[in-house]
Amino acid sequence: MRVSNPTETVSGYAGQLALDEIRSNLEVAPEEEQFIGFLAKHFNPKTYLELHPDVAKAGADPLEHWLHHGLDEGRRISPNMDVLYGKSAESISARNWTRYRWREKTVAVRIFQPISANIITQIVNQARHDPALLAAGEGAIANLRKFDATDLLARNGVDFASLLAAIPRRPEIVIIMPYMYIGGAEKYTACLVSALQATGSGSIQVLVTHQESAENPDWNKLAILEPLRSVNVLFWRDICVNHSKSFVLACLLNGLRPRAVIVVNSRVGLDAVAKFGLALSQYSRLYCAYFGLGVQAVGPTFGNRFPRHTLRFATALTDNELTAATLRERYGNLLGQDVVVLPPQVAPVTEEEFNKRLILRRRRIASVARPLRWVWVGRIGRLKGTQILSKLAKRRPIDRFEMFGPLRRSLNDLGLVRPNIFHSAC
Repeated sequence: MRVSNPTETVSGYAGQLALDEIRSNLEVAPEEEQFIGFLAKHFNPKTYLELHPDVAKAGADPLEHWLHHGLDEGRRISPNMDVLYGKSAESISARNWTRYRWREKTVAVRIFQPISANIITQIVNQARHDPALLAAGEGAIANLRKFDATDLLARNGVDFASLLAAIPRRPEIVIIMPYMYIGGAEKYTACLVSALQATGSGSIQVLVTHQESAENPDWNKLAILEPLRSVNVLFWRDICVNHSKSFVLACLLNGLRPRAVIVVNSRVGLDAVAKFGLALSQYSRLYCAYFGLGVQAVGPTFGNRFPRHTLRFATALTDNELTAATLRERYGNLLGQDVVVLPPQVAPVTEEEFNKRLILRRRRIASVARPLRWVWVGRIGRLKGTQILSKLAKRRPIDRFEMFGPLRRSLNDLGLVRPNIFHSAC
């Protein structure tokens, strides 16, 4: 599909002849006919090249570039139009968006009225008092992105209609966790929820930041997550396109202003406290959980990265005295808050008792000449020491190694493809 001289095409691919040409070149499916009609009416090659000089410089066909690349990259085709594609389009629930189908994905379109000359004149006149208004240049004002006054934060990809439906009232406590499956600090979160409910601490909102609800729709069937069935759970990725930006999450927390915010193993949650803890702590008590500093881990752990930034604003929670002592030793001069140990609900045995059990186990194993069965339960990734498991399986080929838990990468990438290693997803 080529346009001989797109700069001469002012009205876009309008007209039945051009519409037929688009259909013939693109192999349009029946459910995509409406989208093709939208292209014929609204796509202007000249405007697209003006908005994206890099495409013009490359000599690419405007429509072909937008359909194959620009649409997925979020490029606009008009200053007065927003276009979303894929998951971001599917997550929008506002009524002023029109939806189409293209290549088995959703396209959402919202058209704005052009800024009137009268309003542009007012903006220019206001610049005499505030020159920053013309930072983009007077000639660029008409082509700047536009947002409804009631939907300003939509620029950050937040679907506010769905958000308000998911959180109908302000919670007393917000707990932020990364995943809803075994191996994602779910046990500690479940214990916190159980303890808070027992003390009558008020309504609890759980935010799951690193997972979509569709990734684990049966999370409420896991016995370990039973306490979470009675609280409100929101999957942040279902609501927000820019779910990895800590600023957007901090805006949500600032709007909710709960009595307490507890972050458990969520990177974006810890980042929000580290960067915006001063503002967030004005209205909420902040807590960040650290389970270890991972001296022998591959790469920096959360316990090594965030405490120096969060301890000025947030109380550190941990499940063991060793981590608490290490945090106090490392950051004692920086502490603005305390370090508190909340032990697990199942108390560990003493070291003496553990050694006795270990000796008995060794004797029992030595007396039985048979292959051993090893079991791994939890998240499976390099940071969890899978390289050690791989070496162990190689050195003990007659043993059976069974792994239960979600994979962060494929078994092949983790070096765990061996005849005596077996994996089952939880």
